[in-house]
Amino acid sequence: MESPTPKKWYNKVWLVSIGSLVSFPVNLLILWKNQSIKKGWKVLLFILSPLFTLLAIGLITLAYLGTSNYIKKNFHSNIEESDLRDKTNEPVVFYDVNTALAGVKDPDGVTIIPAKYDYIGKFVNDRALVCRDGKYGYIDKSGILLVPCQFDEAFDYQKEGLIVKKDGKWLFINGNGETLKTLEYDRIYQHDTLYMVRKNELYGYLNIKGDEIIKPEASVPFFFENGLSYFGPFGSTVVFMNTRLKPELMVKGTKSEDFSEGLAPLALDGKVGFINPKGELVIPNEYDLYEKNGYTFLPSFYQNFSCVQKNGKYGFINKKGETVIPFQYDYASNFSEQGYTVVEVNKKKGIIDREGNYLIEPLYEQLDNFYSDDASRAMLNGKYGYIDKTGKVLIPFEYDVVYGFNQGAPFGKKNGKWALLNREGKPVTPFQFEKVYSDFKEGLACVQLNGKYGYINKAGKVMIDYRFDSGENFSEGILTKYTDNERVFYDKKGRVVRVQAD
Repeated sequence: MESPTPKKWYNKVWLVSIGSLVSFPVNLLILWKNQSIKKGWKVLLFILSPLFTLLAIGLITLAYLGTSNYIKKNFHSNIEESDLRDKTNEPVVFYDVNTALAGVKDPDGVTIIPAKYDYIGKFVNDRALVCRDGKYGYIDKSGILLVPCQFDEAFDYQKEGLIVKKDGKWLFINGNGETLKTLEYDRIYQHDTLYMVRKNELYGYLNIKGDEIIKPEASVPFFFENGLSYFGPFGSTVVFMNTRLKPELMVKGTKSEDFSEGLAPLALDGKVGFINPKGELVIPNEYDLYEKNGYTFLPSFYQNFSCVQKNGKYGFINKKGETVIPFQYDYASNFSEQGYTVVEVNKKKGIIDREGNYLIEPLYEQLDNFYSDDASRAMLNGKYGYIDKTGKVLIPFEYDVVYGFNQGAPFGKKNGKWALLNREGKPVTPFQFEKVYSDFKEGLACVQLNGKYGYINKAGKVMIDYRFDSGENFSEGILTKYTDNERVFYDKKGRVVRVQAD
């Protein structure tokens, strides 16, 4: 809700504008009657007066609109700052902190669908998948239930048709919920605009219309990228299949991987290079094959760079095959999304940027990459701590293990027990936990005490008591536990919200 503009007479554009226009001829009459101003100046002022009047009206209007926009942006009642306008202009799914149920707000933060669903998927063509009481259906962006929540499983909305499961059968339905055909498969998985299916432990594919384009004949799952899927070498030939599971691209080679950023690695004559989707070797096979534990690892491109090995040293090339960072490292890997990577020199690790400059000199036995929050876990003299991009110590090197800094509340381990720490490395809880399942997910961390798992918040407060035999994370505000014949769903207060038979 917008805070209203103060109701003062001078805030009314129409009133100020009319006043300016009415006073304009009066001012001209006074000017003409004045006998102290020479005639030449009077003529000039007669010409300029209308221009100044129009300019004044324009400035008043702009000032009003600017004030209105400022109010709109900065004074929202009962809306958190994080809930303000979404740049994508799409509906925003939110979860009520008390009920763990999902609703939808518009880009201005106004609730348009109350928090009453267990889950709401992404909106496609103003339609979205929803789950309520363990059953799935579809709504529009105003909250109208287009297809009732009656299905055991379903996927995100597709305008071509919907694949759902009801009473143990997979169905292809239209947007009104009417069954168009039955799909005789044991399991169906959505993969972009295709559906991978499983039948009798064999895998195949459906298109977005639910038509079978690849019969379930493959013994292992497989995935497509750029319309091609790498199927492995057959003798001395590498084969890529198309979505009809027909050989689309056959290239001389002994091993490859799927395409990434338009190029795929190709092992040939004991070296690796890169091919394009036409099978042309656009980067010569002059780089070393990296082998470990009997497996050959091939390089790939990410953000236009690829980390490759040559004469036993690692460096970086671009898509033209040009060396952009020299081959000088004992080990390296592709850059992170933030543009950093860990390198090793003389058994010590540091971090470089995309220009090859050291952010962190190679001083540490172990060092994680920077992924967020400008913090990296490092090991020095056998103990773990955290450093920032300048090398400043954030958490002292005094723990046997430490992790989770980037989630805002790290864990540290000493003498076989874990404790929750603050971001300066000081214990928030005693060193009492036998295990930490993972760092914080959706505001809660799963920890083990006296053989049972429970959940704590970032202040160390127990939010769900220690009652579970195994550890799992929350997903979309829900914790799922499996028994022999059913699934039990809990909210963030540990309450059972639904039970679903498997």
